[in-house]
Amino acid sequence: MKKYQAVLYDIDGTLLDTIKMNMIPLQKIIQEELHENRPYEKVLKFASYLDKKVMEELSIKNPKKTMPAGFNTSMRLKKGLYLILLM
Repeated sequence: MKKYQAVLYDIDGTLLDTIKMNMIPLQKIIQEELHENRPYEKVLKFASYLDKKVMEELSIKNPKKTMPAGFNTSMRLKKGLYLILLM
């Protein structure tokens, strides 16, 4: 069995750029549920909100059904970090 020397755990977006992974699907939800096209910059205000709070703020009628709709975009390592991880 292989032993690891370290485990990287990232919950605040320090290592992985997860903002687009959440905001782009939210744009899709807004478009499908509210029939609005909100620019990415306007959706960014929800970046620090919990999912339940976002659904309440947007007055989404059925959040449990709506939320999984588009959460499948890619995430990326922060620029320059791959050099550190390859060492």
